[in-house]
Amino acid sequence: MCESRSPPGSPKYKALPAQQRRGLCAFQTEIAPRYKALADIERGFRVLKSEIEIAPVFHRLSDPIRAHALICFLPLLLYRALRLRLKAKASPLSPERALEIAHRRSSTTRSRCTNVTGNHAA
Repeated sequence: MCESRSPPGSPKYKALPAQQRRGLCAFQTEIAPRYKALADIERGFRVLKSEIEIAPVFHRLSDPIRAHALICFLPLLLYRALRLRLKAKASPLSPERALEIAHRRSSTTRSRCTNVTGNHAA
């Protein structure tokens, strides 16, 4: 059964002609989820271009195409996992901000290790 803002038993829903009720159900069960999925995919491409900084590359052969798709997909998957974990912990940080902090901490740790060992990082 179709979920509606106006429940099927409500007078507002019953007042709609049968064709409109079917159209409303089709929209809510088929069209809306596909549109949401499209928005998620477009958001993913924006993240790849901006936060992850992956630029389009043109390949002719199928193996390099598959490899490039995998290289693009894995950081996006990790980015989404980070976003979901931050949301689950009710963190005020955005994924971008969390990554900035992690990068800054790893840079600080790397410089401390360099000072202790006397080696210089390349």
